[in-house]
Amino acid sequence: MKLLPETFRPRNRWARFALAGAFLFLIGMAGRFLYAEWFGARAFRRAEEALQSYHYEEAQHHLESSLTYRPRHQQTHLLLARVCRQLGDFERAEKYLDRAADLQQDPSEELRLERLRLRAARGEAEQVRAARTATTLYEQGLLEMEEGHDQNAVETFGQVLTLDPLRALAHRKLSECLRRLGKHAEADEHAARSKELEGVSQRLEALAAERDRSPANPAVYHQIGELWYKQGKVAAAMKNFRTVLDLDPNFAPTHRLLAEFYLKSGKPEQASQHWRRGGNP
Repeated sequence: MKLLPETFRPRNRWARFALAGAFLFLIGMAGRFLYAEWFGARAFRRAEEALQSYHYEEAQHHLESSLTYRPRHQQTHLLLARVCRQLGDFERAEKYLDRAADLQQDPSEELRLERLRLRAARGEAEQVRAARTATTLYEQGLLEMEEGHDQNAVETFGQVLTLDPLRALAHRKLSECLRRLGKHAEADEHAARSKELEGVSQRLEALAAERDRSPANPAVYHQIGELWYKQGKVAAAMKNFRTVLDLDPNFAPTHRLLAEFYLKSGKPEQASQHWRRGGNP
């Protein structure tokens, strides 16, 4: 039986050996590819199962194993970014997101939302660290009040409010200390601020819950940013405004507020740009 036409049939033994070697090489490469795909897919499925049970460290192990077999699998990089975010390893999460973006010509909605979640998680982590320090100082201030060291307590509660200016209880306790020291005008200011902030804190909690439910809604980020802006927390406000414009570059309310901010900051050119993009002539 003739397997090859006369034209392609090797005419000497060495040519036949070369053809057979090339054929075996191609079979080996195909087998290696199928082997890697099978083991990579199996590790990926195990990672998905671990994620369903919220076992993030186990999921990370399986995903990293999957990458050794399929280093260019975009979904594995994206899932690893999510796992690292959940574990608080934000730098690695950013690297995996960048790699996932490199492997995808047009960034998907899932990739864009994961970037937003990572940004929000970083901001929350910073707030948590500041809140923990503020909580420690607040407890120290309470102890100083109990011991009758009101002047020391005033300084301590002042440090608390530097870290967490929206902590209503710190304003209230500071007001009590100041009143004991005979500084009634300052005491009244902090007492009024305490009452005002109770409503602000409740509103922030409600907006944070809404953001978690609708991470792609620019209006929620705008409302959070506006609330921070009105409380004088410009850096926190700007983080949220950047997220708004990432989601919707033409979101008019944010452009109008940024125009107001830059005008007050003595930057008329930037103010004018945002003013026009906010739908104003």
